[in-house]
Amino acid sequence: LLESSLTLLHQTEVEEIPMAMIEFQGRLLVGLGRSLRLFDLGKKKLLKKCENKLFPTVVVRLSVSGDRIYVADMAESVLFVKYRRLDNVLSIFADDTAPRFVTSMCVLDYASVACVDKFGNYFALRLPDDVNEDLETGSNNNSAAGSRLLWDHSTSNGGAPNKLDMLNHYFQADMGTSIVKTAMKLQGKEVLLVATVCGAILAYVPAASKEEVSFFQHLEMFMRQEYSGLVQRDHL
Repeated sequence: LLESSLTLLHQTEVEEIPMAMIEFQGRLLVGLGRSLRLFDLGKKKLLKKCENKLFPTVVVRLSVSGDRIYVADMAESVLFVKYRRLDNVLSIFADDTAPRFVTSMCVLDYASVACVDKFGNYFALRLPDDVNEDLETGSNNNSAAGSRLLWDHSTSNGGAPNKLDMLNHYFQADMGTSIVKTAMKLQGKEVLLVATVCGAILAYVPAASKEEVSFFQHLEMFMRQEYSGLVQRDHL
């Protein structure tokens, strides 16, 4: 941005279509097909600093928090990646146990993400508290090389060494295109807003107490008594 106008600095050719980009510690993190690549700004083009090519299908969404990177795959749910600055390595240390076709992702906290997929599902995933993302193996002289080999071996053999836990799951009957965490008013409670492909806007509001949970459970029960389903069947 120069003198209130955008100016082209340079162009960088890549071998895949970039599906996701995000700023990461002053650099550019890009999802290129099955690869996650970290670029730095050069004088004539972007300079590749490090890369991980072990993702299942296609990287479609990226989010960051500190040294942790949250990667949404087109068909294999969410993967947690740690950037180890000393080794200059992007390491996959956790993934999901089920395939999910993610269309949008939102970071809830350092260990949790909320997502929507193309089949009309909303779900939230969390990393267990006992997971150690700073893996150390091998002797003191070659611990970095040993760690890298162990990470690469574990991800290439069908999954990361740690698994994410599913906190909740809802079928919203419409494909979500975007999900964000926001407050609807000043100093209000944060909610999850979901936009769908058919134009609906949904809000997921967290229950702050057991009284709220009980209220909505009874409300659902009374609504089922007043209005039956379209096929006149009760699955409860």
